[in-house]
Amino acid sequence: QDNIAEWLNSVQFLAARSTFPDQQVMFNDLLLALPVHLHEYVSADTMAGAERLFDAAIDRLRALFGKSYRERMKEFLAISTPMIRPSQLYAMMHQKGREFLNEHAITSMWLEKLPPSVRGFAA
Repeated sequence: QDNIAEWLNSVQFLAARSTFPDQQVMFNDLLLALPVHLHEYVSADTMAGAERLFDAAIDRLRALFGKSYRERMKEFLAISTPMIRPSQLYAMMHQKGREFLNEHAITSMWLEKLPPSVRGFAA
């Protein structure tokens, strides 16, 4: 995912400096450059109704892949809310981590964040 985020940055940079800023042409070029398994995220059907097709496709890809795995994990591990219930902490961690961690990993990290007295009860 680090490579995808870097690639998106370079594509957007090049498009911003394009001397031929036709959204349809740039969108078609994006599809040609994009790995086939990612086409479903920005297909013409998916992007139907977008006024600026290329910009909308880049925004959609950036929303999906804009943050690297390292950045997502750093944000996930930084979750610290000592004044909430364990169930609320779990819900927050599940919401943040479900896109890039499996259920077992989320549960294990959640248990480690709990105070020792609660951890024994929750396990």
